[in-house]
Amino acid sequence: TWWTGARKRAGLEDVRFHDLRHTFASWWRAAGDHDAHMRNSMGHLTPAMSDRYAHLDATGIIAEMERLGGIRNRA
Repeated sequence: TWWTGARKRAGLEDVRFHDLRHTFASWWRAAGDHDAHMRNSMGHLTPAMSDRYAHLDATGIIAEMERLGGIRNRA
C-alpha cells in the first residue's frame, strides 16, 4: 500500500497510520485551540476519547516550571 511505501522511504517502519491521529490531537492541544473543535474534527463523541489521543507535551510543563521557579526566586 501507499502507507507502507511511505513509511519505508521515511525510515519509520514502526509507525502506524493510526499514530498520526495521536500526533494531530497532541499538536492541536499544544497549540491551545479549543478541545471541542478538535473533538469535532476527529469525530470523538466525548472529551474522554479526545484525552486518550492528545498526549501531554512535556515541553509546556518544563517551561511553566521554569517560569514558576523564577517567580519563587524573586519572592
